[in-house]
Amino acid sequence: MDAAQTTLKKIALLLAFALLCLGPWSSSAYAQPTILTCGSINITNLSQFSCAVSSSTGVPIPYTVSSVVFNPADPRQGGWLGVTPQSGTISGTGANTVQSLTLQLTQTAGVATNSTATITLTPTAAAPAGSVAGTIIAVYAPSSSGGGGGNGLITANPTSLNFCNGCYSAQSVVLTTSSVSAVPFTINAPSWLTVQQSTSSVSSTASTTISVSVNNFSQASSATTVSIVYNGGPTNIAVTIGGSGSGVLSVSPSSISWSYNSTTGAFPSAQYVTITDNSGASAWNANIAVTSGDPLWLTFLNGNTGINGGFSANISTFYIQPTSNVASLSNGTHTATVTINDSNNNQTSLFVSIAINTGSGSNNGLTVSPSAVTLPNVVYGSTTSVSSSVYITSTTSGTASYNFSGSCFGISGSFYGNGSSTASIFAGSSAVQFVITGNPTGLSQTTYNNCSLNIYLINTSATVSVPITWVIGSGSGTGFGNPVLPTAMSFVYQIGASSNTLVPQAAIISPSGAWTSTTQYNSGSGWLTVPASGTGPGPAPISVSAANLSVGNYSATVTFTTAGGTQAVSVAFQVASSPVIYISAGGTGDISLQGNNGTIIGAETFQVLASDGSNIPYTASTSTPWLSLYTAANGTTPQNASFTVNLSNLANGVYYGSINISAPSAANGTVTVPIVLTVTGSSSTGGGNLNFSTSSLAFTAQVNGSLPASQNLTVTAPTGTTYTASASGTYNNTNWLSISPSGYVSNASQNISVSVNQGSLPAGNYNGSIIFYPSGGGSQSVTVSLSVTTTGTNTVITASPTSLNFSANQNGSAQTLTVSVTSQSGSSAVSFGLSTNVASGTGWLSATTAGYVTPATISVTVTPGTLTQGTYTGTVVISPTGGSAVTVPVTLAISGLPSVSASPTSLNLSYSVGGTVPTTTINVTGGSNLNYTTSVSSNCNCISVSPSSGNTTSNPTITVTLISPTTLTAGGYTGSITVSGTNGSTGNTTVTVNLTVAAPLPTVTALVNAASGASGPVSPGEIVSIFGTATNPIGPATPVALSGSDLVNGNVPTTGLAGATVTFNGRPAALTYVSSVQINAVVPYGVAGFNNFPVIVTYLGQNSNGFTVQTTTSVPGIFTQNGSGSGPADVLNSDGRTNGPNTPAAKGSTVSVYLTGEGATTPKGVDGQVTCSAGCSSISQIPVPLLPVAVLVDGQPATITFYGEAPLLVAGVLQVNFTIPTTVRSGPVPLVVSVGGNSSQQNVTVQVQ
Repeated sequence: MDAAQTTLKKIALLLAFALLCLGPWSSSAYAQPTILTCGSINITNLSQFSCAVSSSTGVPIPYTVSSVVFNPADPRQGGWLGVTPQSGTISGTGANTVQSLTLQLTQTAGVATNSTATITLTPTAAAPAGSVAGTIIAVYAPSSSGGGGGNGLITANPTSLNFCNGCYSAQSVVLTTSSVSAVPFTINAPSWLTVQQSTSSVSSTASTTISVSVNNFSQASSATTVSIVYNGGPTNIAVTIGGSGSGVLSVSPSSISWSYNSTTGAFPSAQYVTITDNSGASAWNANIAVTSGDPLWLTFLNGNTGINGGFSANISTFYIQPTSNVASLSNGTHTATVTINDSNNNQTSLFVSIAINTGSGSNNGLTVSPSAVTLPNVVYGSTTSVSSSVYITSTTSGTASYNFSGSCFGISGSFYGNGSSTASIFAGSSAVQFVITGNPTGLSQTTYNNCSLNIYLINTSATVSVPITWVIGSGSGTGFGNPVLPTAMSFVYQIGASSNTLVPQAAIISPSGAWTSTTQYNSGSGWLTVPASGTGPGPAPISVSAANLSVGNYSATVTFTTAGGTQAVSVAFQVASSPVIYISAGGTGDISLQGNNGTIIGAETFQVLASDGSNIPYTASTSTPWLSLYTAANGTTPQNASFTVNLSNLANGVYYGSINISAPSAANGTVTVPIVLTVTGSSSTGGGNLNFSTSSLAFTAQVNGSLPASQNLTVTAPTGTTYTASASGTYNNTNWLSISPSGYVSNASQNISVSVNQGSLPAGNYNGSIIFYPSGGGSQSVTVSLSVTTTGTNTVITASPTSLNFSANQNGSAQTLTVSVTSQSGSSAVSFGLSTNVASGTGWLSATTAGYVTPATISVTVTPGTLTQGTYTGTVVISPTGGSAVTVPVTLAISGLPSVSASPTSLNLSYSVGGTVPTTTINVTGGSNLNYTTSVSSNCNCISVSPSSGNTTSNPTITVTLISPTTLTAGGYTGSITVSGTNGSTGNTTVTVNLTVAAPLPTVTALVNAASGASGPVSPGEIVSIFGTATNPIGPATPVALSGSDLVNGNVPTTGLAGATVTFNGRPAALTYVSSVQINAVVPYGVAGFNNFPVIVTYLGQNSNGFTVQTTTSVPGIFTQNGSGSGPADVLNSDGRTNGPNTPAAKGSTVSVYLTGEGATTPKGVDGQVTCSAGCSSISQIPVPLLPVAVLVDGQPATITFYGEAPLLVAGVLQVNFTIPTTVRSGPVPLVVSVGGNSSQQNVTVQVQ
């Protein structure tokens, strides 16, 4: 009895410890600053190798290299690796800061291959509390000899890349080497990075470029390494993630790769560069530095290496250009850096490289035409391949083969007709065709001009290199001329006036092909509607809405990306409180005209109106030379006004003019009538910013005949005029028309060489054009026609019917009719070719057949697509072998304006923050193949639709969901979605959206033993820690610990704490601590025998996810003094003091340790019961585990004098009294407690004297 009373007094000292058990338990695995490293690295030679280290939270972490441990397989037992620096601090203010450690072999003698070393980086005492160490595994992997590849080092420029959070744009790295022979390499990178490579080797004469982009920011770490692995490597490129969405100061493109071939002597085009600054800086400067020892081969357009500028709406631009010194550069890759600084001391850099190839000057009778290739431009994001051909002749017969060199992203090729890598070529015979194909899938938006096709004769020295240029999207941008007109437009509205006074306008897209648009608001938001995409040439409708806008001036910039370049269109919108003057031309606020053959366009009429219908006097005027006012200049609203257009001196092209309406008494004062004029069929050679020697060029050629001689087009212009030029003449995605020079031309007064190639064309007539964008604005064009005939004139086939007629609605479905082709009576089968031509419109006519030999049936298909109302004509040309071509005229009549509608017209969404994001759909109807766009507005900026534009055939359903819903507070929100017909479709439907947001759902992310921190099965009565997240809280923001006032009859209630409850398989648990991210709970004893059941936290009436657990008999965990689950155990010495370095336990003395996870007890455990809360007169009243208990001290069994539930603590805390064996070591020694054969966690100690 006396012994029992002594024990009860001793354990009563645990009242202070009881409070410890009630507080939170935390593990370094949760939100602790951690040293991140490169993980593992191969040490291949005596070179220095870098390993990037960073902080997981951005908080600076001082550290030391505490150990370099070598594995037992190393025969030297260590000493082969040096690490510098030995200490440091990951410092800085970024979200993820980075510095590098240098690893280097000290010697190699006796070091076994694949020996490993583990480098441990340990946070110092000055590091944030709980900082976690990092490790690096170094593997000695010496490079092997042989293998045939070069063994030079590969150099990367730049050596590091940084991506701001959410910035997906690719960045380029140029790889070079001094090795004459090719150095093969592979690339290692984490899965959240996409790395594209155009070649798998690099040499001193053939550098290569890799493209790096982030494909998944949710998986991205703060720092990583892209490793270029090769014999003698690797070369590592550090990649870091940091910064906000668009960065503070950024440049696009971030790198430029050019090539120069002395055979063609053609310098790369000037590059258009955009700077974006989000720091509010007003000015910037840029400076160029080339590699030391190189002549100055790169300047700005002003010819200098320095330039200054200012920002407009956070954006500015400049050009860089190669100089004539490029011709004097040695073979290989040369680099330069453009450093850009803003007035707020932010800095960024643009890396430029140029690959020089002067080795193909001698061709030994081998000729490739043309000598340079420009693949047809494609819009960024396209997946449609394009192609172009070259033609090969030789004075010597042999076998031709090919390869590509440089950065040939997406580019491939083969010999026409056999798809092979080789082709036989015979001296003096017809040219051999080689087809170059470009696949733009996944490629970045830029100009690719660092790729060459090399054609050579096997077993000879005859080689010809053909440089290839390809523009994806806007590429370098024209920077000159205007692929989109007008470049500025304005709208005006009086508050309270009819919405009919807000007349729409249109931007006229000149280049043929797909285009896209983006809108950036400078003031206000959501008031502008612009189609996200479309196909040119044609209008892009632009409209505004004054909903939710107050009186004031608003502006935005719409950037169009077209096949002819990128064009910014500024949009101004004035909202006034008093009457304004505006114009209406058939319901629009602008005028678009087409003129032909130098005629005069008769009177064109528009209305001058007042927003309130009142009489406002005005004066009209124009300074456009080809415009004349037809009606009086002075008038009063409402009034019809007219003008005429004189085309007599205008060359083919697109022109912009305007009429200014001045009304001083109106709130807006003036209004501009924008007029865009498209001229075709003109014989004039001037009238624009450029003058031409002719308005059109004509070529004739024969099938399988020699190429027609090139013709010169002379271009003259005032001094200082610059322009970009491109050729457009394709058949089956093959360009038959080419010009030289093309792209950016700094001296406008010169000759343009125009060439055609009929090699892939059947007999027929073909039309193309050369489009010029001069620096003075607008665009001008010269038409090119090509007539391809057969070698004979006799007719050997008959086609029936002799003509075809189709009719369809705008955006209607495709239609097909057939033509029968037969040989002349009595003739044998005749083979033939097939082609189509259109006189108006583009891409609407196609023809196919099965065998291309008579008798045959030809399927002729018309696709209305985006054709506007009108009549279109074309021809199907059937070209028989040995006979004259037969032409079948085709007519397509387009009528009607289909209308788009959407349903339902209202949506009701509900969302619980942290729960499943609601998704619903809108159905778009009105007919087949109708195009539409969507616009969204809401008072929460939280509604998203996909797609933003589409087609009723391919995208009949719009998906509606929420953006960043977790940031929303509980309450109601409203918004609207407008679905509008576009590209020839009409109709508007507004869908109202009502959103109800409830409080966030609590979310359980982890459950661990509260003493050991171990996850896994639970045992009855075990005290556990349940974790959640701050965004989906499982309890109150202010932590609450159990206090005496919370006890019920001296016990812990199972009804919850501070609004939070926890159930295990439906059984309520006693809680001792709750916060938003952690709850300490006692597993109910009634879960014994159940498996795979949910643990659910209920907070403020909302249930969490079900966190599934299993049960086991026991999972003992010892409480530790630091709460981490390791280190000194919570042990009381025999004198009642806490065991520790200054209070060690004597050998042979009895101490007490405290743990949880002991499992079921006898008497049976009661949930929430505080042991001996009402007093215990005997130890026999204390519940004890059903399973046997054992203790090991320093690996030696200890004698247990008592074990049972700890008095005055909640049931689930086990107390074990044991005697320290006399033969254990002194100091901190391991302590392990097992219950039923299951042991407690490792790395727990007791201090022995």
